[in-house]
Amino acid sequence: MNLNKRISRLANKAFIVVFIAYMLDVAFARLVAFGAGLYVAPVFLVAKTFFYGGIFATCVNFLIDERYQLDIKGFLLSCKKYFWTYIAYLALIIVVDMVFSFNLNYFNGWDFLYAKNHFQILTYPLIAFFIVKAKKLQGNEGCSKSPPIEVKEFLLILVLYFIDVGLFYIPQFIDLEEIEIARVTLLFSKYIQLYLFLYLGYFAVYPYRKTYIADPNAKELYLINPKPKGFLSYIHTFLYPKNPWLFFVLKALTPKDYAVKTFSNVDLLPEEYMPGKLVAITSFSSNVYEAYSIAKKFRARGSKVIMGGAHAGFLPDEALCFCDSVVIGEAESVWDKIIQDYENDRLQQKYYGEPRDNFYEKVDEYIIDVAERQRIIQIETTRGCKFSCDFCVIPSMTFKKIRHRPIENVIKILENFKMNKSTVLFLDNNIYAEPKYSIELFKALEKMNISWSGSASIDIAKDDEVLDLVKRSGCIQLLIGYEIAAVSIEKEKKGKFSMADQYLELSKKIMKKGIQIDAQFIFGFEKDNYKSLLDLWKFCFKLRPTITSVGLLTPLPGSKLYQRMLEQDKLLNLNWSSYSLDQIVFEHKNLNEKLTSFMAYVITLFYFFSTSSFGIKCFVAIAVSLFVVL
Repeated sequence: MNLNKRISRLANKAFIVVFIAYMLDVAFARLVAFGAGLYVAPVFLVAKTFFYGGIFATCVNFLIDERYQLDIKGFLLSCKKYFWTYIAYLALIIVVDMVFSFNLNYFNGWDFLYAKNHFQILTYPLIAFFIVKAKKLQGNEGCSKSPPIEVKEFLLILVLYFIDVGLFYIPQFIDLEEIEIARVTLLFSKYIQLYLFLYLGYFAVYPYRKTYIADPNAKELYLINPKPKGFLSYIHTFLYPKNPWLFFVLKALTPKDYAVKTFSNVDLLPEEYMPGKLVAITSFSSNVYEAYSIAKKFRARGSKVIMGGAHAGFLPDEALCFCDSVVIGEAESVWDKIIQDYENDRLQQKYYGEPRDNFYEKVDEYIIDVAERQRIIQIETTRGCKFSCDFCVIPSMTFKKIRHRPIENVIKILENFKMNKSTVLFLDNNIYAEPKYSIELFKALEKMNISWSGSASIDIAKDDEVLDLVKRSGCIQLLIGYEIAAVSIEKEKKGKFSMADQYLELSKKIMKKGIQIDAQFIFGFEKDNYKSLLDLWKFCFKLRPTITSVGLLTPLPGSKLYQRMLEQDKLLNLNWSSYSLDQIVFEHKNLNEKLTSFMAYVITLFYFFSTSSFGIKCFVAIAVSLFVVL
């Protein structure tokens, strides 16, 4: 990949830091402009110092390691460790200005803003170098200290510099009372400055870059979870980056002579598509096309590709058009066989993974071994769900069977984490799937003084003693699926939906215990109409959970709903990119499919900002920020 493409790719990955820089600059300038804002401006100056340090460090992280994944925790850590770089940046500009002013009369009398705009480009490689030195990185042996640069790249840097300088002068020649162009030029300028920092910083960090030169003869396993598409997916990745639990399982089951590399929600570099590798890809329906694209590229280079997950497992013949083998069911029971067949060059097309009661074997030893290196504690205590919802694929994936690991086994794992961690994320489909087991688990957790979150069905609140125990065990948040509106046909069913009339009462009991609720709703059931949307909003508003999420009913392959609609010829298309919970993909007698799909993001954001406590706080913060900026 040439330098221009590399820098463009990194700039797109770092877009969010550009927006942060833009908002900080505009807010600070506006507060200084107002007399009353002078009292608040120092706070924003401190914030600028803090966040700009993180922005500089994030850009350097991208330059050092192109696999670096930007997330909120990593960004805030960079802000904390490298806040001093913004002070160094300002100091360097002052020094450069003094040098130019002393030697050239033309620069005498320039104020700081003029000097900053014209000279900041000279500080970029120095700032990048300071951060590299602060990281105490060792240079690569045999790596040239002066990277090659072509004439066209040098000219591009000059063009970007002069455009940035020109943007600085534009507002001075325009009546801003009539045309609000200053903010547009500032945002454009920030993006150009990001490019310039990445270009010039590249030369400073070149000897320290991580290189990924794969050995075609090495025994390597690539575990891949394709990056989802869309801006909201980008934000979600920024806030909640993590490897899927399957990666831990396969790592634990893979022989130790394999080097295992993981790629979750990231773009693979062109040089990473190597021959002679074993590649395992998992995906959902909504990102399966990206999975197929990755699989084709690896196969074209001579690697063997295994696909699994909900979509490939339920539509194996489709997946086999792009890969060598498909795992149908659970990987634990067939992974040893897959490795053996791969090494003997006799991979089968289909592997049927039967559910194992002891699904946790071998995995726990690995989890304990890597406990200290994990930032997030993840553990699966129960697999399966006691309900059989038409729209859900879990019953089919888990063979309608509930299995769990011994409680003493869970406690042993958590004790290894407890030294450095305090919060646990239980990955169970429903942590209250088997109440008798769950109660014993909660009693054991009560003695450990930890905090935990997980998914549960609403009946966890039916028994007051159980709910008290849940709170004492350390529960701080529960993800609960409500999924129905008052007129939905689902309400007529037994099981989970028989409690619909108690949703509000039971939810209030949970929140009174100080347990936050991440409420998940589905709109678009066959009896739903646009009035149902209003009724659902009223319910959410009364509930006032911590987070409100609304998705559109989607007949995912593997669900009873999909099979029924396929048989009734109600599906509008089989374009799997549309099966992302934000489009109506079946004929609906009460809803306009195109209009509802078009409104999906609006519905999601409206519910979040107007009915959830966290969303309302975000809305107020955004409104205040916009008031300050505008």
